[in-house]
Amino acid sequence: MAGVRRRDGARGFTLIELLAVMVIFGVLLAIALPSFDVTLKRYRAGMAATQIAGALQFARTEAIRTGGNITVGQAGPSAECTPGEGDATDWHCGVNVAANGTLLKTIAASSLNALSVRLNTNPETARSAIMFSSLGYTTCGTCTGSMEPSDSFIHIWPAADGGNPAVSPSVSTVCVARAGKVVAVALYVTDVANCVQP
Repeated sequence: MAGVRRRDGARGFTLIELLAVMVIFGVLLAIALPSFDVTLKRYRAGMAATQIAGALQFARTEAIRTGGNITVGQAGPSAECTPGEGDATDWHCGVNVAANGTLLKTIAASSLNALSVRLNTNPETARSAIMFSSLGYTTCGTCTGSMEPSDSFIHIWPAADGGNPAVSPSVSTVCVARAGKVVAVALYVTDVANCVQP
């Protein structure tokens, strides 16, 4: 380049070099951000699943220790959250562990912020809570008719992913088998045989 001279010992980058680096950095950032968002959503759902699995394990242990039934279910309305009307399977407002009406443990709604949390059973029952017996098995407690204990699945997914956990790429499931086994997996699961990490 004739006419452009540098002083001896002068170092630095030209404006064009700096702009080229900034463009490359911007392209890499644009590629990385969407996958980072999905990773963050998976992490949040996984952490909530781990918390709920811990509360269920606590309930099972307390049922065996005390020789009585322990119930895990939806927390009631609070200043920070109102559950869906008439839907006791919607646990996004928190989770309570109770023995005969006495609250033993709570997962606050703030821990489940921006997440959808729903209890499902297989086979389908009208159950809105999970109860552990003194033997550590799940039980229906006050079930009537032919309602038997069933496997339960608590699906946790980002609320922004819509109302169907089966299509969310960030869903986690807490599986509760009739025998009382509790497992958290980073998948959408509706059969306890599939409650294993891949």
